[in-house]
Amino acid sequence: MHKIASREIGDVLLRQGLVRRNVLVEVDQGVLDLLIEQGFTASYGARPLKRAIERLVVLPLARFLAARERPGADLLRLRRINDQIELQAVSMGASEQIGASESSSAERGVLDVGQLSRRKVDDKGLSDGFAELRRKLHDWNEREAIVAMRDERATCLAETNKPTFWDDGDKARATLARFYTLERLLKRLQQLTDRAEYLEELSTLVHRQRDPRYRAELADGYERLHRDLAFLEVELLCAHLTDNHRAVLRIRRIGPPQRDEGQGWATQLAAMYLHWASRKGYELELYVLEALDENARRNEGLIAQYYPYRWQTLDISNIDGAIRQLLKIDDPIEIAIGMGGTNVYGFMKGESGVHRRSDRRPSGERTQRMAEVDVKATGGSDADIWLEKILLQRAWDEQERAQLTPRQREKLPQPSEPEVVRVYQVEGERLVRDLRTQIKTTSVGEVLEGALDDFILAYLREEETKQAWRE
Repeated sequence: MHKIASREIGDVLLRQGLVRRNVLVEVDQGVLDLLIEQGFTASYGARPLKRAIERLVVLPLARFLAARERPGADLLRLRRINDQIELQAVSMGASEQIGASESSSAERGVLDVGQLSRRKVDDKGLSDGFAELRRKLHDWNEREAIVAMRDERATCLAETNKPTFWDDGDKARATLARFYTLERLLKRLQQLTDRAEYLEELSTLVHRQRDPRYRAELADGYERLHRDLAFLEVELLCAHLTDNHRAVLRIRRIGPPQRDEGQGWATQLAAMYLHWASRKGYELELYVLEALDENARRNEGLIAQYYPYRWQTLDISNIDGAIRQLLKIDDPIEIAIGMGGTNVYGFMKGESGVHRRSDRRPSGERTQRMAEVDVKATGGSDADIWLEKILLQRAWDEQERAQLTPRQREKLPQPSEPEVVRVYQVEGERLVRDLRTQIKTTSVGEVLEGALDDFILAYLREEETKQAWRE
């Protein structure tokens, strides 16, 4: 019955009224269930189904299309609410969690390292700067990767116009999600290109007329455009990844705890990533690995005898409160942050490795603390399910290890030492330096507050260069 209902819905969505308006319609599984409930009877079979579709789907769609004043809402979502079907109109730019960077959540924290506002630029410098950004955008439009994205977008759109599109609901939603991502990125690229051309023309005119009135506005526009380009470039570098919208970032201390150092280094790193992710508008989950006491170990059963730990969930509804709660934890065994949203794994994958804090005290003594960050894509799994699998696997590994003789344990392969990827000097000579890309900044406080975009972008650029060299 679901296949029949999907096919009938597909025929409706191919009607010229929708195709001509270039409107995409996303149908929730509950909508199909309701149509089957109200459009199928034992005596008449599926014959009433078309009437149910006309009443519950076609009429609301027709009323909406007739009444809407603007053509900007190009995605319509149909979902079931009790015994009715609700229609929600969504602008394509708002269909992603991290959309165009006019939204404050996408703008804050971008290019915090070496901000352009710290440089004094005259009218001629602004004009030349806009010209450089405009040329860069035109070069992007000609890249093979962008041409491939346009072709893929056209293929996805063609798939949505097939009558059998909704036969497989999961595949259909995946195709729509991919289309939304490509459409948003390509539309954003065109918007920035248009803006760069306009600002270049305006700055050239201001320079010729020596009119100081627009200088501050142009300087602000230059910084904003540069920031938006950097954020878009990060997204474009990750656009080829299709299963990177969920990730788990795990942080664990390396070496013994240093009780006299105040807040633990692992918890400071976790707070840094929480700040970054909340600015980007990502969905967040926060977990701390805790040791089980004797009673809990008995209740947890055999697995807990070999690996007596479990993940504790912290409330993340208030991000500042969650960070304060996290920083109060004296010495967590491990911290995990689940992140969900567009390209999150693509952005975070370069953070894997050892993050070393190295400080010089007033006495001249050097202190060092290290924590290992490990980032994994979780696909469609929630973070808590993924972390429970890790605990289960560790328990089985410990159980198998316990059954080995000492000689057999000695022969086991030793894990390789993780690479130090970034060094933080918080006290004394204040500096943060990425050892892979050599990007560095003295704005240590801003980095610990989540200003990571410059490091992320530099890593992705370097990885793209390596990939191009290998090809």
